[in-house]
Amino acid sequence: MQIGGKYYKQLPIEPWDYIAANGLGFFEGNIIKFVTRAARDGRREDLIKAQHYLAKLIELTPVGDNDQSREGTSPRAEPQLT
Repeated sequence: MQIGGKYYKQLPIEPWDYIAANGLGFFEGNIIKFVTRAARDGRREDLIKAQHYLAKLIELTPVGDNDQSREGTSPRAEPQLT
């Protein structure tokens, strides 16, 4: 069921299906959603929204011994509030 715009109905996979299938959290999901919209419509505003969610995700993600970014992978767990 689609409520509202037709942003995603014409895509091979809808962002929320991808987000759910990969167990992504709120911030990651919004990043995927806005990047997908920007790629389809070329709207810079959507890229700025994605950047905003990414900045918050980075802020909430603790850096420590389990930081895997150096190895080219990222953790899938939800960020812990500190």
